[in-house]
Amino acid sequence: MPAQYFSRAKKLLLPFLLVGLVCIFAFSPFPKTHAQTSSLTIYEDALDPSWSNWSWNSNINFANPAPVASGTKSIWWEPWAGWAGLSLHANSSIDTGPYTHFSFSLQADHNDQKFQVYLVGESDQQLSTPRSLDSYGGQPGVNIYKKYTIPLSDLNGANTKIKGIVIQDAKGMYEFPVFVDSIYLGETIASTPTPTSTPSSTPSPTPTPTPAPTPTVAPVTATGYTTQNGSIYKNGSKITLRGINWFGAETGTHVFHGLWARNWKDMVKQMKGLKFNAVRVPICPATLQGVATDSINYNLNPDLERLNSLQVLDKILTDINNQNLHILLDHHRPDCNSISELWYTDNYSEAQWISDLKLIANRYKNLPYFLGIDLKNEPHGKATWGSGNTSTDWNLAAERAGSAVLAANPNLVIFVEGVDTNSNCSSGYGNFWGENFAPVSCYPISTSSIPQNKLVFSPHIYGPDVYWQSYFSDTNFPANMSAIWDKQFGYLAQKGYTIIPGEWGGKYGTNGGSSSDVSLQDNLTRYFVARSICSSFYWDWNPNSGDTGGILQDDWQTPWPQKLQLLSNYYSSCR
Repeated sequence: MPAQYFSRAKKLLLPFLLVGLVCIFAFSPFPKTHAQTSSLTIYEDALDPSWSNWSWNSNINFANPAPVASGTKSIWWEPWAGWAGLSLHANSSIDTGPYTHFSFSLQADHNDQKFQVYLVGESDQQLSTPRSLDSYGGQPGVNIYKKYTIPLSDLNGANTKIKGIVIQDAKGMYEFPVFVDSIYLGETIASTPTPTSTPSSTPSPTPTPTPAPTPTVAPVTATGYTTQNGSIYKNGSKITLRGINWFGAETGTHVFHGLWARNWKDMVKQMKGLKFNAVRVPICPATLQGVATDSINYNLNPDLERLNSLQVLDKILTDINNQNLHILLDHHRPDCNSISELWYTDNYSEAQWISDLKLIANRYKNLPYFLGIDLKNEPHGKATWGSGNTSTDWNLAAERAGSAVLAANPNLVIFVEGVDTNSNCSSGYGNFWGENFAPVSCYPISTSSIPQNKLVFSPHIYGPDVYWQSYFSDTNFPANMSAIWDKQFGYLAQKGYTIIPGEWGGKYGTNGGSSSDVSLQDNLTRYFVARSICSSFYWDWNPNSGDTGGILQDDWQTPWPQKLQLLSNYYSSCR
């Protein structure tokens, strides 16, 4: 993956920013009648060598692979402070006499982002007050490039000499990353012919905006499970996953926990009776090999006697399916003991991992409520996102595995978790394992490997009961959390990706849990509602999770009413 570059202000640049653009035919169905006959390229797949980066208060990657408006690369730009500017400076003065306009394409990350542009003169002076993109067809949209063509005369840049162009944040605050492409000075502005009853579709010689790499599959006609615009669909119908984790099959018992205390069918019925409609099932490789199980009371579960681990898994998953509960299988621990940093270990190769994922994709493909596979639980430590190192780069491994799973069972969706720390495109905050999706803004998942309508980003979000992050001590806690969650994963929901947390929860005031954790979970559910993150999997059903407890109390029978009320309030409010 390309390196990311950081740049700050140069000496003579004014505190307000740059660039000029004008709205146009990016969204016109009609052909352009005047092709551009001459232009001076500033950026097209790379910054022209005769130009330099003089940007300030910005993180920039000039070799971003996607999305692009044309060619193969674009500029990823994160304005990390107010009035930040994407400033490109010519190594020598440019005579604008041959040119009439300044053009570029821009794609926003959020709907409320605002930018303005200006030109820098021969003496490094600002040639005009910044011109808002509102004057040139409006601010950029989300998930699609908008092309701007701005007359140089509007920027006091006609028939003169310039040294730079600036695109600037116009809100005076941090902006989410945006994408910029196809920057040039042009000779003519294309005109639009009079519309006719049958508009021509002849392409323009000038690159036109293209959507971000998003498949065009419409969920209303899709088969199996799909995602679109933040939601998940089954056979074309929108669903909400009110999910619960039931662990055990990823441990040394190789079977769901609690079977020593009660009948397994009764627990499945109780889940459904408590309005859960989906179950996330952690597993490990040995469980798939049909090993002996442990910790089953056969007096309570006589139908499981003499069954190996895989046969028990088959039996219980089939019943969960028959209860019309959606099933998410989670590859949790390679050694059935501890959560590995990477998707492979010294004793478990990537090839074995992908083989096991394909095994479960095929084995349960006839269960109509088998919704997807969570490829790897909680990448952390050595796991990177966007480093380009195939031995540690989790996003590349997820692409390889996700593609293999979909080839085996195209009806599934693929759950991809985040990382924790990452040297590139970091949010700047501490993360729980699997929570950090900030690097996706620089290094998105390839839609040729996992189409966006088959992709779910699945963060794991916890609070003080699990680990005390420094921001839990903020005097503004928990009101400070929304901005932090936005940077960690929430910004993707506003880009149209489907976010389904695979784990979240805590003691919520039970069994000695902290009041801070209650505040966090209350705030988190309000955040989910605000971001329309309406599907999730609560951790967990089991009472034997030491740092979180479960929905059930220690008797494995009685649910905690306060946790049920928390979930009821969340799901009833989220649309």
